[in-house]
Amino acid sequence: SGEVLDVVITGPDPYGEGDLAVDTIRNRLYAVNPDDNTTTILDASSLAVVEKLQIAGQLALDEEGGRVYIAASGGLRSLDASTYEVVGQVFMGYSPRFLALAVDAENDRVYLAYEDQDGYFLAQYDAATLAPLVAYALPGRIYDLLPDPKRGQVYVTLDDGERGLFWTLDDDGSLVDEQVLGEWTNRALLALDPEGDRLLLGRDIYGDYGITVLDPGTGRELDNLPLDQAPNGLVWDGASGRLLASHTYVHQVSVVDLESGKVAAVWPTALDLVDLELDAGRGHLYITDSAGRLRVLDSESDVVLAWLAGEGRISVDSPHGRLYTGGRGASQVRVFDSDRLQQTGEIETRAVPVAD
Repeated sequence: SGEVLDVVITGPDPYGEGDLAVDTIRNRLYAVNPDDNTTTILDASSLAVVEKLQIAGQLALDEEGGRVYIAASGGLRSLDASTYEVVGQVFMGYSPRFLALAVDAENDRVYLAYEDQDGYFLAQYDAATLAPLVAYALPGRIYDLLPDPKRGQVYVTLDDGERGLFWTLDDDGSLVDEQVLGEWTNRALLALDPEGDRLLLGRDIYGDYGITVLDPGTGRELDNLPLDQAPNGLVWDGASGRLLASHTYVHQVSVVDLESGKVAAVWPTALDLVDLELDAGRGHLYITDSAGRLRVLDSESDVVLAWLAGEGRISVDSPHGRLYTGGRGASQVRVFDSDRLQQTGEIETRAVPVAD
């Protein structure tokens, strides 16, 4: 439904940008907190804190293998997913800046992108032992990387200082395919639909936000889906067959249906109260929020009586049993019956409603 069920604080900085990973086998949620250099491990159902690791960085998870990989503090570590004890590590010096980490459990590979004094690199490690396998230079900063276990390949989006690039690399680091995505400022994100054999590329291009659907075997473009906001994160939900695109800076998640080529829903991840009014005669409390919803509560018990579409300011006409919402960017004034709690009409105007 997209309803916010709970909120938990994991770090001290509300503007800190970390990462998340979910272990569905052990029912654990990992939250990376770069602000205080910790990783919070929570029960994925209750959101109760189970453990707090005194390390934070790039994180990848192998659920089936029971390993958590963390690239931080000059090295790559593997942890037991049940005890969180370090079971393997490789030290890379004090200078690397870790940019992206991913694991291909089927092919026993861990991919790590980093920057040091010699430039940008993508390295491969044995997933069980963390023995280095191969490292290859990149022409510029990497934005995202995604292994394709079926083909034994890895997809990379990066820039060379002049152009945004999409690369396909095989398991020995050889470049299989290169596509130019536009200017170097065009940040692109990756997700994979393995069942549908579709590679999904999120475009963060000003004026052209959207999802490009590619054939992972040929790199051929299959579809192009527009978005209203820039995607800041992508994940394929195989259970529902939908793509979730996070719009971090406007506090929303778009649910994209690839079959229809449309955004099926937009879920708010943070809400602001817009207006609040009381109908004392009926004992109704009316609240509008920044997601464009009108909530009606019993003013004594706080029980929610109704959820309705209604944005902007609220005006109550209690004697006539009417309620109005509108203004504050809304394209219409909505008219509601206060007893039936149903919308009965609308007026096409951006004006703030006034009931006298």
